[in-house]
Amino acid sequence: LDGEYYCSMFAREKKLNTVCLRYFNVFGARQDPKSPYAAAIPIFVSRAVKNEPIIIYGDGEQTRDFVYVKDVVAANVFMSQSSASGVFNVAYGKKNTINNIVGKILKQTGSNSKVIHMPERPGEIKHSLASIQKLLSCGFEPSSDFEAGLNNTIDFFKTKYSVLQSST
Repeated sequence: LDGEYYCSMFAREKKLNTVCLRYFNVFGARQDPKSPYAAAIPIFVSRAVKNEPIIIYGDGEQTRDFVYVKDVVAANVFMSQSSASGVFNVAYGKKNTINNIVGKILKQTGSNSKVIHMPERPGEIKHSLASIQKLLSCGFEPSSDFEAGLNNTIDFFKTKYSVLQSST
């Protein structure tokens, strides 16, 4: 937030045109599901392709605005070449429940993973949805969408774990 403040100050004083991008729940292939910073989708997909239990904290009806990494990169490139200035949310502006996402992953992977609901984590936000009108008004259009990104992520993890299993 401090960085955004300083950037707006420089822009307001006509010293430096700046853009700040706020990324919502970024996901995609090659994310390490074992990282302490791993996004939910790579964790769910990696567990599903290995038929391991999938843990959902809370009732699973919490919503998030996930964005595929390809569109995050595209937004960065677009804004680096734009004359726009300000703070922009990078997401799809669409909400998905965790239960819905896990259901899609289980179906697309043909997984036998058991879904386990654990107690809700203290302080977790129930619903998160980005307003992306400002980004779209600059002329940016995502080239992908949630479904395509999910399919690509699933394909990556299926291939990764089938290669690992065949090499052992």
